[in-house]
Amino acid sequence: MKLGRYQKLLTLITLSIALVNFSYSKEDALNSGASDPTEQALPVAGFQPEQEVLMSKNQEKFEFQSDIARLMKVVVSHLYHDRDVFLRELLSNSGDALEKQRFASLTDPKVMDSAPALNITILADAPSKRLIIRDSGVGMTKEELQKNLGTIARSGTSEFLSKLENSPSNEKNSGTSSNLIGQFGLGFYSSFLVADRVLVSSKSNDDDKQWVFESNADAAEFKISEDPRGSNLGRGTEITLYMKEDALDFLQVDKLKELIATYSEFSTTAPIYVWAEKEIEVPVEEEPKKESDEEKNEKDESKESDEEENEKDESKDKTDSKSDAEDDDDDVKVDDEDSKDDDAEDEESKKPKTKTVKIHEWEQVNTKGPIWVRDPKSVTDDEYTAFYKSLTGEAQGPTSWVHFKGDAGRTSFHGLIFVPEVLPQDFYSKTYAQLDSVRLFVRKVLITKEPSPDFIPKWLNWIKVIVDADDLPLNVGRDSLQVTKSLKQIQNIVLKKFIDHLSSLSKKEPEKYEKLWKKIGTTLKVGVVEDLKSRDKLAKLLRFQSSQSSTGTVGLDEYVARRKKNQKQIYFIAGAGTEVKDLSRSPFVEKLVARGYEVLYLTEPMDEMITSSLANFEGMKFQDVAKKGLEMGDEDEDVDEKEALKNFKTQFEPLSKWMKKELEEFVSDVVISNRLTTSPCAVVADSYAWTGNMERLMAAQNQQKGGEGSNFIMDYMKKAKKTFEINPKHPLIQGLLSRVEEAGEESANENEELKQVARVLWDTSLVRSGFTVPDTNSYFDQIELLLRKSLGVDEHEKIEVGEIKPAPAVEEGPFNPLASEKNESEEEKPVQINSDGTTQKSEPNNQEWAEWSKVKDQVKEKVIKDDQAEKEEKMPDEEPKEQTEDEEDDEADEGDLDDSDFDFSKLGDMGDIDMEKMKEMMKDFGGFKDEL
Repeated sequence: MKLGRYQKLLTLITLSIALVNFSYSKEDALNSGASDPTEQALPVAGFQPEQEVLMSKNQEKFEFQSDIARLMKVVVSHLYHDRDVFLRELLSNSGDALEKQRFASLTDPKVMDSAPALNITILADAPSKRLIIRDSGVGMTKEELQKNLGTIARSGTSEFLSKLENSPSNEKNSGTSSNLIGQFGLGFYSSFLVADRVLVSSKSNDDDKQWVFESNADAAEFKISEDPRGSNLGRGTEITLYMKEDALDFLQVDKLKELIATYSEFSTTAPIYVWAEKEIEVPVEEEPKKESDEEKNEKDESKESDEEENEKDESKDKTDSKSDAEDDDDDVKVDDEDSKDDDAEDEESKKPKTKTVKIHEWEQVNTKGPIWVRDPKSVTDDEYTAFYKSLTGEAQGPTSWVHFKGDAGRTSFHGLIFVPEVLPQDFYSKTYAQLDSVRLFVRKVLITKEPSPDFIPKWLNWIKVIVDADDLPLNVGRDSLQVTKSLKQIQNIVLKKFIDHLSSLSKKEPEKYEKLWKKIGTTLKVGVVEDLKSRDKLAKLLRFQSSQSSTGTVGLDEYVARRKKNQKQIYFIAGAGTEVKDLSRSPFVEKLVARGYEVLYLTEPMDEMITSSLANFEGMKFQDVAKKGLEMGDEDEDVDEKEALKNFKTQFEPLSKWMKKELEEFVSDVVISNRLTTSPCAVVADSYAWTGNMERLMAAQNQQKGGEGSNFIMDYMKKAKKTFEINPKHPLIQGLLSRVEEAGEESANENEELKQVARVLWDTSLVRSGFTVPDTNSYFDQIELLLRKSLGVDEHEKIEVGEIKPAPAVEEGPFNPLASEKNESEEEKPVQINSDGTTQKSEPNNQEWAEWSKVKDQVKEKVIKDDQAEKEEKMPDEEPKEQTEDEEDDEADEGDLDDSDFDFSKLGDMGDIDMEKMKEMMKDFGGFKDEL
């Protein structure tokens, strides 16, 4: 009896061991070989609890080669500014392992037999709070685990590269790219930013066994043991992170996808898979309906009765066959239509029913490859556009792009510049760092979006730039760059490539550049003002409207190419916010345009600043035609004009002297003009003074700053005296000269009428020349006085204003808007409906409405009578018909009306009545239906 019990116990133990072995062998069958994870039925679930127990019995303990406690504190607190980078670091290590394996397979293809597919898988096990990352890379032996992970700040990648560079076959393999980024040996320890405990299982082709490395964040030792699961990895490394409580959000699949897309989407050419949930449509299987015994009996009985009826009908069918044959032709069409409907119903019923179910499968995250490392000739326009949209999240594609490869000292890099269609809406309101314009990669791993504060000039911060360098000095955390000579060279190359691209676009596709200029032109103008090094190149990209470009724009190089003989100046007139048609009628451009000279019209605020910054373009100086210093280049050649000007100066000297004295507060000189043709006069600024346009710009800028700090300069520039140029050929100036000569110099000084004319002429010239009149009230008083005299009105006659009603007394207490509305409504006289149906405006002391019960019958009767009269007018010749019972009922129910039956237009002749108010009142009293 006892033996039987022992036998049962032994049998139970044997079955348990067999069951455990079966489960291990099943897991090995699912995961051995590390093939394509999409072919696996289930993902790798990491270590099971019983496996960890077995592993702990055979663990070998080792001391860290560094002060791990202090180092972990440094890693967590100082090296990494953002804990998100832990995934980037681990995926970079996996990418390095895959790259080592790929490089080894180039010389020995058999090394891939243990795991043919190169990939990375990520499994978020939320219930157990674990994150499992596996790669099929080169893997590590027990000694390599101890040496690489047990020694802090020791990089296996750096050692691999050193061996590779010193290898005798290095020259032979020099053409092979090995994209390895690890160099500090600290990436693995970023795991402890989010995990308290880490297990690393690894299998190398150089070791028959699979080993497990285990460490805690605050431990001074680590443990290595043989993996109880056997060699289920085939080859590669699996990292299991036991997440901290405050890092559980990293177990969300969407969060993992976001981090991979941000940092590691292009870090490796191998696919990165995430175990994700997905919704699919599956057919619904309908179970066959089982018949009961009662239903079977009913079927049998109905079948027998049907057979008897069929026998009776056979004889009848024979007699009726002839008559049926005649009707068949008529029924064919109907039968066809019925059959079509039946077919449609059958097809609808045959469609399989589906339902939405959720499944889990491996989803590849890095589907977009780094197109910048490809040959530009192999990349299509659609690929560039699709990549730009995925990079920026914008619906519009880029207008153009630049794809190039460059060398910065010892560093080679790939570059890709996208030129957007439009500027960002908040371009002028956001800071440099917020625009996310640059992404700098090192061997396809994103390092930073802010290489340096001035990597891209602020005026150019609207473009999108990708730079992928083979090697750049990083900080230990690999999340920022050290500013070096190579980085500066890359910066200069990117800027040069962009400017060269726009220059080429402007020459090869001028229409496309013209369209782009309208959207980005202001930023390039800012670049001319701010960027001293690129100023000359950017100046060639500028575009302006001119007197010889009716629709489009003209570049400075084009302007210079069609300059007139002996022309040494680039003529322009500035008017921020002014229409070109208004600038073209300015007195300053009259003679230039008449003679055929080209004048640039500067209509934006930045334009006049550009001319101050550039000073000249290809040897030609910029000349504001509203300032002194205008030269046409042929003044000395025209002897007759020169002699005529000399004579005019002599002839108009009395007028010039008199006006200079009368306007000495405002003018520095009154001279004969050589730039006016049809205008009588103009106000010209000195060469270094402000024009009217500049005065307005500076006043607006001063206002934005609160009016502090630059009031002195503003006041000084406004009070600066100007030159008053007069046109000796204009009748108004000639007439004024005659009046001054007739009165004589002394009498003219006392003549108030002449003084008024001079002042009005000066103020009017200020306005036409773009300046602001200092005292507008005085100016319009002078205009009014001249109008009085021209119309024969006494200049001293006063206006009879009469008595002006004073404002009411001050209202006490807080403001009550409802009270004011009430007062306003009380002042209105409402419409009153009298008992006889007439209406009238009620007096303020009699604002009660008539009783509706007395009025509604009269209103109803009037409307019905009008309706009947209208019907009689429409049908005068028709004889009256006898009424049916239904019509009598309808007539009896005429009083049973509602709002829809009542024609309110019939009340139009009842006076000034608010029909909407009438409707509302009917509803308040229950309407016709309830009252009548």
